Amino acid sequence: GGDQTAQSIFKRAGKMFAMGLANVVNIFDPALIILSGERMQFDYLYAGEVIENMKNSVVQIDVSPPRVLIHKWGDLMWAKGAAVYAMEGVTQLALEELAKNAR
Repeated sequence: GGDQTAQSIFKRAGKMFAMGLANVVNIFDPALIILSGERMQFDYLYAGEVIENMKNSVVQIDVSPPRVLIHKWGDLMWAKGAAVYAMEGVTQLALEELAKNAR
């Protein structure tokens, strides 16, 4: 079911994404691809058909295509990143103060 126009758009986006992934594999030959970020909430970008299209577009010379893992970032991931960034800044300031007082 669903709107045919919307399905067509998603299918085309999936094909273009598969071609882009295949280009990355052909240029850099990674052993693993990790897809992450906000757009990974849309499963049409990493559906089995997309991954198969990528594998079929990769130039293979005695090497298996890379594994593709999906990491869906949630709000908690962003909060943890912000907290780590803040802690890094505080630590840097403390180290600079210690170095200044040690002179």
